[in-house]
Amino acid sequence: MMLWENNFLIKQIMEFIISKSYILFLLLIPIILILSYINPEESFDINIGDTYYVIKNSHLGILLSIIYFIIASIHFLSKFYKIELESWVIFSHTIISIIGLILIWILIKEINRNEVVSFEKMLKNIKIKERLTYLCFIILGLMIVSQIIFLVDVLIKFLKKLF
Repeated sequence: MMLWENNFLIKQIMEFIISKSYILFLLLIPIILILSYINPEESFDINIGDTYYVIKNSHLGILLSIIYFIIASIHFLSKFYKIELESWVIFSHTIISIIGLILIWILIKEINRNEVVSFEKMLKNIKIKERLTYLCFIILGLMIVSQIIFLVDVLIKFLKKLF
């Protein structure tokens, strides 16, 4: 009985994500803005080789909000104009876009955490932080591939509807 109830709940969640994915993206926008304006002068640092990229939290929050608003708009307009997208594309795109953002945020917080430790521990932490950075890039890559697949699906279905 419990397994059936869990399957029913999972089915309901999947159906909600597929039918109303734009709501999840729109709900994420104020959360992003609130988190970015808690410490707006704090920065988001990315170290790639010998190059450091420094972005203020407030600027990053605005950029992410705009991106997620555009994604929500595309989802909404595809529903409004009855463009039948693939269910697996909508579901995977939504999950990867939201969970990926959360994972990257958690990993960046861990990478930027500094504590006073011994030299040996510091060397070990450098290796761990390097691997966490690679994991962030892998997640970001998955998110970008997910966006591309979603946009290609939208474009193909839109063109089919027109012609």
